[in-house]
Amino acid sequence: MVSELSNKNLKGKTYKDMVPGWVGNMTGPEVAEFMIDKAANAKGGVDLANGYNYPQLISKFLMGAVFYNQAADNYLDKKLEANTKPNNKAYKAGKAT
Repeated sequence: MVSELSNKNLKGKTYKDMVPGWVGNMTGPEVAEFMIDKAANAKGGVDLANGYNYPQLISKFLMGAVFYNQAADNYLDKKLEANTKPNNKAYKAGKAT
């Protein structure tokens, strides 16, 4: 049903490398899936025995994983390459450098 309402792919925009400090050397998408499974099996999405509020953990983890991946892998990596917007040329024709 979610895919019917939105075509956003958070899994594809999530930090893809192993998450440091996470047990099992899971990648960002694997950690998100793990937490979603845990939330589905916990009453109200909250694990009182361990003090985990999975809706909060999932939302904050995904925000961080997506923001980091977009900043590090997209904006700072691809869009700042030397040949993308060279400093010695005008960005638009007729504009000063």
